[in-house]
Amino acid sequence: MNSSDKIYRVKVGVDFGASKIISGVVVKDKVISLKKIPTPRNGNKEDIVKKISEVINSSVKASDTDIDSIYSIGIGVPGSLDHKRQLCMLLPNVPGNWKGFPLGVKVEKLFSVPTFIVNDVRAITLGEAKFGAGAGCKNIALIAIGTGIGGGLYLDGRLYLGSDGAAGEIGHLIVDKSGSACGCGALGCLEALASGTAITSKIFRLVKQGVNTDMTKFIEKGSYDKLNPSVAFKAASCGDYYANWILNSTSDDLSVVISNLITLLNPDKVILTGGVLKDAEEFISRIKVKVSDRVKMPLNRIVIEKGKLGQKAGILGAAVWGEIMRKKEDL
Repeated sequence: MNSSDKIYRVKVGVDFGASKIISGVVVKDKVISLKKIPTPRNGNKEDIVKKISEVINSSVKASDTDIDSIYSIGIGVPGSLDHKRQLCMLLPNVPGNWKGFPLGVKVEKLFSVPTFIVNDVRAITLGEAKFGAGAGCKNIALIAIGTGIGGGLYLDGRLYLGSDGAAGEIGHLIVDKSGSACGCGALGCLEALASGTAITSKIFRLVKQGVNTDMTKFIEKGSYDKLNPSVAFKAASCGDYYANWILNSTSDDLSVVISNLITLLNPDKVILTGGVLKDAEEFISRIKVKVSDRVKMPLNRIVIEKGKLGQKAGILGAAVWGEIMRKKEDL
């Protein structure tokens, strides 16, 4: 690593999740060291700040650099933020009252390195846009399907956050105004209909009703707490009627939202990512077919791809975000 890399290119990206915190040291488009640690679940915010600092130190120590050489730190945060004031507002899956908590400022004081926070899925969007499935594109929309559904927009070559930093909440677009209740309080959000949690709930209801389905073959006896969408994917590949019904209804809902995004934004690509899609190529194919049937304009711009970076997307995106914001402050 030459001196110019150390001064201008070395940055840290942190993926702060509900179950684990991952830190990576990034040089240009490469994660050169990666460390992770469990997220404290005791509701103590200062404990989480301490763990974030520990994992940052660990990742920096594992790389060929030192903290004084770090240009910036970016932290992907799982919730709603006040970007202008760099405050956490609502972290629904992390214990504790986070409203108004200055996470970035706290970390910056520990390291004396400019530190900036960004929503975790917006960080994934930026990572995929710069280095993954969206590399070379000026406009992408990203949907992350996991326990919930997150999203992000990269428009005209930059991450688009809207007036208050909240743009990209694709999981809370309403698909069915009379649909299931969402955790946000609305009815019929995409997240309530097509997230990993929603798919698992559909499986659970059908199995508990005693329907004749091959999905039971992929569930350990008495292990309903371990249910996940892969049960439906596996059974559907065997031709199971009910599993295919679940995947058809879920892909319908996703295709409605993706079709609307394509019609509204005319992106170069729509990128799908998240844990639910790990082994779901056939499910993604269903979505592509339905989107192609729905979209009437623009016909020549329907490209849907799976993300390429996995967990490194959030690390790379957070690191780039920190660098972008540091450069703005330096102007």
